[in-house]
Amino acid sequence: MAGRPRTPIGSWGDIHVFTTPTGAKEARARFRDADGKLRRVSARAQSTTAAKRKLLDRLTARTAATAANTGGISPDTTIADLCTYWLDRKDRLRPQSKDDYRQTITGTITPAIGSITVAETTPGRIARFLETVSPGVRARARSILSQAFALAISHDAIPDNPVTKLPKGKLVPRNIVVLTPDDLVDLRHGVQKWQAGLVDDNGAPSKPDGRTAGRGHDLLSFVDILLATGCRPGEVAALRWCDIDFDAETPTVTVSATMVRTKGQGLFRQPFTKASDVRLLALPPYAVQVLAELRSKQLDPGDSTPVFCTAVGTHRDPDTIRNQWRRARQAAGRGDNEKFNWVDFRVMRRTVATLIDELSGDKDAAAQLGHASTAMTRKHYIAARAAQAPDLTDILERFAETRLRKNAS
Repeated sequence: MAGRPRTPIGSWGDIHVFTTPTGAKEARARFRDADGKLRRVSARAQSTTAAKRKLLDRLTARTAATAANTGGISPDTTIADLCTYWLDRKDRLRPQSKDDYRQTITGTITPAIGSITVAETTPGRIARFLETVSPGVRARARSILSQAFALAISHDAIPDNPVTKLPKGKLVPRNIVVLTPDDLVDLRHGVQKWQAGLVDDNGAPSKPDGRTAGRGHDLLSFVDILLATGCRPGEVAALRWCDIDFDAETPTVTVSATMVRTKGQGLFRQPFTKASDVRLLALPPYAVQVLAELRSKQLDPGDSTPVFCTAVGTHRDPDTIRNQWRRARQAAGRGDNEKFNWVDFRVMRRTVATLIDELSGDKDAAAQLGHASTAMTRKHYIAARAAQAPDLTDILERFAETRLRKNAS
């Protein structure tokens, strides 16, 4: 015969009320602690109702303490608290990545499903939530929830991960679009006119009054270095003159840092890249010329001076450069929003990767971009091209015999 079901850890059995010799009411219950042992918990008051209420307060507090002793996550933990608990323990995340994750938790996950408890979470609830999230945020939200519920499993708060039970989304082939040489010529010409103040933000002619403030005097030079290196914008913005070796037989640039922005710290030069790598890249002659011209325009270009610097000698903010680029490409399109508005700095990086792949192979493209494998480069950066089949014309010509036989008959 089966015995009575065991009381779950962090919970209690029936509450009984007794009258003490002094006439007070004492409520009692047996509580199962984190070590698995049952212990009596009691509370006294002048009435039965008051004694029960006082005992329930003690039992609830003991449940919270038990959850803390067993790892801080219980079936009653809300999704909002679970995700925050998970993020607070991700010590190896970079500050900017942690900011991005926190924004997704507070701005997307918490308002929609943050009050649902771990025990109440089902694959269906997660699926319905993810359907409401924009594609740009959906993958990150799903990743956060999957990792957070994996942590909940390790704390015995839930038996299965509701996120991993969801079907994986269909992989839609990425249509990678890159710039053609003609695109670049037209784009550069339009940006030059905008930088010189000859056109407004819509590409319409404007009075050449010399007003070019806020248009980024070094914007085209920045783009030239992006195209010459395939670097990320933050990596180019972080370059110092000590990173450029003009005297090498083939001049080089050492890429070992990036500009990042985090809450509380603002913009700063992070002494490692996104991939935590150090890349030594050879510079093409035109890039050497661009850098030499930039250096000649600086009053005192010391080794630690930024290559792209503000009027006060600090590193240029990549966000400011992006804003200037959005205005410049709009002007280059001469009012046509579709012409160049798709050209962001990642397109520059894809253009570099695609050209290197065509002429030298995907391994060299991956090395230039700083990827550990060609899979990442090919999936996200190299534009697809028609596969070249071998020359099989001699074999296929045999079908011509069938035509001859038909004609002969």
